[in-house]
Amino acid sequence: MVYKWLHNIQNTLIPGRCLLCQGPLKKKHSQFPGLCTNCTDDLPWNKTACRQCAIPMPWSGELLCGQCTKKAPPMVRTVAPLLYNDCTQHLVHKLKFTGKLAYADLLGNILADHLLQLPRNNLPEAIVPVPLHPTRQRERGFNQAHELARPVSLALQIPIDNQLIYRQHNTLQQSGLDVRQRRRNVRDAFRLTDRKLPLHIALVDDVMTTGQTARQLAMTCLKGGCRKVEVWICLRAGNISR
Repeated sequence: MVYKWLHNIQNTLIPGRCLLCQGPLKKKHSQFPGLCTNCTDDLPWNKTACRQCAIPMPWSGELLCGQCTKKAPPMVRTVAPLLYNDCTQHLVHKLKFTGKLAYADLLGNILADHLLQLPRNNLPEAIVPVPLHPTRQRERGFNQAHELARPVSLALQIPIDNQLIYRQHNTLQQSGLDVRQRRRNVRDAFRLTDRKLPLHIALVDDVMTTGQTARQLAMTCLKGGCRKVEVWICLRAGNISR
């Protein structure tokens, strides 16, 4: 609540500018904080996607992509409202590498708004932000996945739980690695704590490219007694060999 209150005070006292085009935000701006109407309309929305991995698909008639039809991933559903391009990459990089949490508020609200438009029966019991290694989190000063999860938790009234799983290896950055290197990089990277896992959880992160991090996390949770794992991400990169 304090986080939300401080954000509202900041927006009231400081005239805002669009986080993408830097144009002044009008009093009546778009539905998302920090974004003008034109930039909202220009966002690369992931309108037709595979239910299980959120890879963009050319038509909406199919529920699963060919890869997920052949071999189902461990997560039952992946939700990704936006595609990854230069525009959305800018938003994520500003969040992760400059520490400006307004970008987390924007992306988190976009994800929350998208989730609110989906059927809300059988919601997860907990939201689990993808954990950073303690060394990486100290360097960055925050976990971007946790900041993205805040607006989602508020909108859906699902608690965030950071105490269920941790990253035991300080893995390399996934960007720049091919699919095999990404798979090796996150193998055995995560470990469950001694707390009992909820039966149904949602993992939250910023970007999915090959999905190796999400798959490894989901498998770890399923082996630990969780029955259903969803993945909620902000941006989905498309057409990368998996």
